[in-house]
Amino acid sequence: VSFLEESGVTAEQIVCRRDLPGLLTCVVLDGEQSALVVPRADLDDWGRPTDTVFEIAVGNTRTALAESLSEDVEEFGAFGSLRVSTSESFYAASRVLWMADDPQFLGKHGALVILPWRQAVFAWPFDDVTRVQQVVVGLHGYAGKIADEVLTPLSREVYWLRPDGEFLRSIFAEVDLDPPPASGMWKYIRKSAERPPVHTKVGIMFPYTSMLQVSLPLGQIRIWTAHVPIDENTTASRWIAARNFFTKPWQVALLRADADTYKRTMKIFYEDQATVEAQKPELVPFDLAGELNVRSDAISLAFRRWRASAYDRGWGIEPHQILTTDDRRTATVIPSPARKDNADLANAWVLKEVETHAALKSRRDRAGSGGAPASESEPSEETANG
Repeated sequence: VSFLEESGVTAEQIVCRRDLPGLLTCVVLDGEQSALVVPRADLDDWGRPTDTVFEIAVGNTRTALAESLSEDVEEFGAFGSLRVSTSESFYAASRVLWMADDPQFLGKHGALVILPWRQAVFAWPFDDVTRVQQVVVGLHGYAGKIADEVLTPLSREVYWLRPDGEFLRSIFAEVDLDPPPASGMWKYIRKSAERPPVHTKVGIMFPYTSMLQVSLPLGQIRIWTAHVPIDENTTASRWIAARNFFTKPWQVALLRADADTYKRTMKIFYEDQATVEAQKPELVPFDLAGELNVRSDAISLAFRRWRASAYDRGWGIEPHQILTTDDRRTATVIPSPARKDNADLANAWVLKEVETHAALKSRRDRAGSGGAPASESEPSEETANG
């Protein structure tokens, strides 16, 4: 098996599946002089189910890499070390498909993984949740640096290999902006009329954290925002801004650096607010094919694809469950898929739980087959508390 970028590939015409977001895992016929992706039409001639073909292909790849694959440890600055798998083989990146079988690559929460080129896989064992956001940004920069230097780049993205074996992706985009004329204290600090472009990076870490990084001549500013859904039409955004310049006490006091950072951050938010609130229609189609998208929509599209995949897994909820019969809102618990595996927490809620689509379907199926429906006050076995 090998990987192809999903964009620009007609997936229906080849034997492939989606193991990692944005990449297609493809079955390949490896000849002495070339490797060919297997057309979908050939699968019918083989007379074997797709899952069986992939099981054979992954097994063959694993066997072929057994002797050439090298496992090493690479220091990753203040964030500890990376587990690295490398090989001269074109299929080395496929190592990620059975990484969940090796405890050395995994932490308590799985691993953060990058596949910058086809001959290597890098993994950061995910144990420390307090540093994960900084590690994601660092890994994204590292993946981009490697991809720029090699002949066979694969992906610049950062993937989260969850403990359940699923891969989620963090999405970043980078752009250089022409800065406006200097104002405030900046016009005294930087007197040159000519100002270089400002390099910015914006990204999303699923499910609801976004990051904006602005690189200035003096250093960097990063804004982290956690977006907390309140109801169907309201989201509370909690943010923190950090900079690595003007940090000495006399600079904070004399230049009013903290106040200036806050003022400029709020100015950005208010400018964005006017743009967002002016958009029509307010609700975008659930089906991505129902609208015209452009390149700048890449991050929002990635989030919407992740949301759609979560619905497909039955993780969605029915908002009307949050209302009582007289339309008064009550305190409720929104399910978390990971919490059901913790026996101490699975049924530890006093507040009523909002059932997921999967739990509702299970309850209706049992009721339809003559089984007793799950109690409204007690979560069903299939429901993940959160």
